[in-house]
Amino acid sequence: MPFILVTHEHQSGELSRSSRHWRDREEAAQSLCDWVEKVAENFLPDDRFTWVILLRAASIASGTGYVIFEGICTKAVIEVDRPEQPIEELEDRVRRRLAEIESCGHSAKPTS
Repeated sequence: MPFILVTHEHQSGELSRSSRHWRDREEAAQSLCDWVEKVAENFLPDDRFTWVILLRAASIASGTGYVIFEGICTKAVIEVDRPEQPIEELEDRVRRRLAEIESCGHSAKPTS
């Protein structure tokens, strides 16, 4: 079965999906990791704290298949029945996955 990336926007609650799909979970998770690393590259070198947090998020994404940016969005790898499956058909599956992720407690924010 194919895998896609889904995004849950925290402010609006909106769900969206990637146009790309991958044949296995590891490839999709690596793509998510690569995306987070690109976000980290866009931060100025003197913003080291944010850069380190983003690299931690990339590591989490690679290993777990998801990343949470508190208050912004959650991105996750999910399995789909067919590559072109619309997000509306996936909403229940995505909401269950988001609940699983939330229970794990991983996020891209510092802990006190």
